[in-house]
Amino acid sequence: MILGTLGSNKLVTTTNAILTEVFTGVKPDKILILSEETPERDYTKISNILKLFGINSSIAIEVIGKWIKEWKDKLPRIKMDIIDITPGRKYMALATYVYSNTQEIRYVYLKEESEGYRVFGYVPFHDLVVYNVRSGEVIDFDPQKDCFWRERS
Repeated sequence: MILGTLGSNKLVTTTNAILTEVFTGVKPDKILILSEETPERDYTKISNILKLFGINSSIAIEVIGKWIKEWKDKLPRIKMDIIDITPGRKYMALATYVYSNTQEIRYVYLKEESEGYRVFGYVPFHDLVVYNVRSGEVIDFDPQKDCFWRERS
């Protein structure tokens, strides 16, 4: 199963998108990060975080370019099962929605957008809503029962 997400110059937003998808039940074999340019940050380290959840996933970067035409030309050929368009620029999300053949495009809604730049788990999970943008449906989101950082009573 291939999970795609948009790359951002803020590693935290891309990481948050991937971890949120894990908490919807996605267990990707491969994560494909679509980016404007080669990232300065090492996204492959995200695989170490995923191992804490029993997920052994490879991480790959697909450099698309900075212009909508490049995204229009390249997206139809990129195979993904699900893509999260939460991080990245608006034009990247819009191009993905319009030109990608991926049937499940997701977006994580957070009322207080500035809180999305904090590490995963900082924002209370009940403040997040995961949408399937193509269908408009809400995707179930629930922290895993065996999550190692789950609140202790």
